[in-house]
Amino acid sequence: MAAAATWDSVAESYTQHVVPVFENYAREALRIAAIPPGSEILDVAAGPGTLALMAAEAGHLVTAVDFSRGMMDRLRAASSARKMKLETKVCDGQALELPADRFQAAFSMFGLIFFPSRARGFSELFRVLKPGGRAVVASWAPMEKLPFMQVLFGSLSELLPPAPPAPRVLETTEACITEMATAGFSDVKVEQVTFAFEAPSLAEFWAWFPSSCAPLAALQKQLGAEYAPMMEKLSARVAERMGPGAVKVEMPALLTSGTKAS
Repeated sequence: MAAAATWDSVAESYTQHVVPVFENYAREALRIAAIPPGSEILDVAAGPGTLALMAAEAGHLVTAVDFSRGMMDRLRAASSARKMKLETKVCDGQALELPADRFQAAFSMFGLIFFPSRARGFSELFRVLKPGGRAVVASWAPMEKLPFMQVLFGSLSELLPPAPPAPRVLETTEACITEMATAGFSDVKVEQVTFAFEAPSLAEFWAWFPSSCAPLAALQKQLGAEYAPMMEKLSARVAERMGPGAVKVEMPALLTSGTKAS
């Protein structure tokens, strides 16, 4: 999840299928930040620019960064097609190549949570904000509150050799508040919001989901020729456990906001 190549490989499908749902989370993050019109803002680990494009459309001056060149290529193509002006930069969110005290708001939508050092990610957000600026970081609720993901990764664990437990990715209110406050932010708050991926059937959902899922992309690289037969077994197990009918994959998220004191 911390490799640029993983995100490069899912950029096309992610942009087509994931972004329409993720726009809802971006809209909520912009609401929480409550930034004045025409503000200079930063989107860190921007992916294909879900929030960046919405902010630019609203009239903000946007800089978007990501370590995935494929994702930044998608964002540049989208901004060009919409005749929007925004700055893009391929760089590491843990070491932003940007000056201090520049932005009125900074965001990271489900990106900073996967950094090898979240502390550095939070510190960089704090550094580049102007005094009085506000940051919003989005993360996922615990796996126990994501039934589809429980089924998916539970089934995977039955098909693959035992692996070390995955690191926790900022999934509790307490962790969110602690890590943002440790970076120097004040007035730290957390809101939970939930949106969902929906499809008439599991088959229609599964037709695109694996090609948009970064953990599965990383697994494909790891398994090579063994990936396709494993995926056949995985899809069968998921179908057995999810049952027939329409699919609604609810994804509760935590939106953590904080202010760089003046």
